Order: sequence, then C-alpha cells, then structure tokens
Amino acid sequence: MILPLTETIHGDNRENWTRHIEPASLAKYFIVRELMADYDGFNGSLYMHKDLGDSRWKLGPMWDNSFNAWSEPTDWTMNILPEWSRWKIIPQIFDTKSFKDAFNNEWEAFYPKLSSLKTFILDMAKKCEAADLANQQRWDMPHVINESAALRFYELIERRAKWINEHRENAGIESTETPDVEAIAYEYITLAGTRVSGQPVPGIYLLRTTYSDGSATTKKVAIK
Repeated sequence: MILPLTETIHGDNRENWTRHIEPASLAKYFIVRELMADYDGFNGSLYMHKDLGDSRWKLGPMWDNSFNAWSEPTDWTMNILPEWSRWKIIPQIFDTKSFKDAFNNEWEAFYPKLSSLKTFILDMAKKCEAADLANQQRWDMPHVINESAALRFYELIERRAKWINEHRENAGIESTETPDVEAIAYEYITLAGTRVSGQPVPGIYLLRTTYSDGSATTKKVAIK
C-alpha cells in the first residue's frame, strides 16, 4: 500500500502525493516533530493509519516521542541526522507547494496560541509529579517532573517555535552544502542533547560546526 505513494513521490508529478496522504495530518505531525527536535520521528518512530472509508493515509498516532531541543536551533530536524531521521520520501514531499500550504495553514492556527501550551504543560506536570516520584523511588531514577522542569520544557519549545516561525518560508528544506567559509568552532553534543566538555569518549555524537559567517552545520559522527 506504500508503493503507490513512493512511486508518486519519485515520479514526474510529486504534487499528487496528496492523493495518498492527508496534507493537514502531515503538517501537524511535522510541527510536533520539529518542536520536539525528534530525530527519528520521520523514520523509525513513524506510524500512519487510515480512517474507515478514507483511502488516504494520516500521520500518527505519535509513538516513542523523544525531546532533543536542548541546544540553540540551527536547522530543521530532518537535516540534523539525515541518514537516520529521514523516511526517503520526506524531502521530496516537503519541497512541494501542497505541503507548504498545509504547513502554513496549520502553523498560523497554532503559533498565535503558543502561550496556552504553558498552562497545559504545567497542568500535566502537576498530574504526573506524584507518579514520577514513585517511579524514582522504585527504580532510583534521577528524572524529576515538577513545575521548574515543566517551565524549562516550555521555554525550550518556545525557543524552537520562534526559530520555526522565523524560517518557515523554507520549512523542511534540505541543508545546503557546507559553506565556503572558515570553520572557527567545533562542539560535540550527545544524542540526549548534552554538550561535551573536552575530548569525547568513543560513541555517537552530534558535531556542530560554526563558521566565520555565523552559519552552522550539524551532523552525526562516530568517535572511535
């Protein structure tokens, strides 16, 4: 059932992808994954479904959500780990007018109401706090869900949302080639979003390179 969609996306008229996927559902899914900077949200953790009587796929339900928006935003999520995070049809879909229109419609409905998300997050954190404390006692886990953590969570989403809003004319566009300028700084970041101080131990990291013109690129690297 996925083959007709794949053939359309890689065929002569990509705009016909809307015959196979409901545009609004993809736009909403894109917004959530970008706000969360969820690297594998467009590939390994992607689910789709069809409503009874509807021939088109809808994105969701959301599954295995990861939050990686700890660092200052510099690019669209699918560009950070392209070999890992992209379902192979995603760049082609995101480059169509149909997707741009659907994304802008959903974003213009969501962004003015962004502040209401803070109330929702605080309320959810309050409901989960007791369960999280019990979980810590049982498993000796360090994570704490409380008002301070909830506010920090909202602040990171708000920062990411502002970046998306400022760059939404190029929503989902693939990164260009490395700028023809001098690299002036390198920074290793764990996949959990923690900056590494000093030489990283062997493992998989994000390498963020900053250039003399102020631009930056991020890619996944293996340290042996």
